[in-house]
Amino acid sequence: MRESIVNNIVEQIKNLIVYEKMMPGDKLPSERVLSAYLGVSRNSLREALKTVEALGILEIRHGAGIFLRQPNFEAVTLPIMAYSLGDRDILLELVEARKIVDVEIAGLAAQRANESNTATLKEYMDRCRENREKYSEDGASRTEFEALLARVAGNRILISIQEATHALWKSKQKEIGLFVTHPDIQHAEHMMIYKAVLNRDPVAAREAMVYHIEAPLRILDRKK
Repeated sequence: MRESIVNNIVEQIKNLIVYEKMMPGDKLPSERVLSAYLGVSRNSLREALKTVEALGILEIRHGAGIFLRQPNFEAVTLPIMAYSLGDRDILLELVEARKIVDVEIAGLAAQRANESNTATLKEYMDRCRENREKYSEDGASRTEFEALLARVAGNRILISIQEATHALWKSKQKEIGLFVTHPDIQHAEHMMIYKAVLNRDPVAAREAMVYHIEAPLRILDRKK
């Protein structure tokens, strides 16, 4: 009986995450609020939370709260990284993949942009205007801007696909030794995308994202 109660709470927690359209990194209500909302005891709730955490869905940070865990893409990325070790052609394939994923995300973000969901994007652009080193990390381009666009687009499936693609993207950039685009150029390219999103112009947002994603290919062409 006890096990069935805990399992029922586990399903309720999963349903809550889906119903609230929570994103990785989002914080769940406190144990007190959750137990009252679900109508269950704190002890049963704690057992259920431990089960959901063991499934890799939640992360319980003592003193901080309960968070939806960032997905682990190693099962997807490691095999691809292994068979493509040192293969520059994988960069071309990743550009193609990003032109499908990130370009569509940019278009959706432009369609769904509003003052509320673009606030974090605006904060990022303001920070980077004065702090251009944020555009690179350990020899690879950062993809925080594109990740914030995905949150504006609001499609959780595309967010997961994007995160897996970006994990490979950064790994291959470092492996190949491809220099990232100059910070001033990256900022200008991001600004074009950002303005198109704020103007709610999906066509311009997609075109600007295509140009931005193809930057590594232009660098390769100059190296030949």
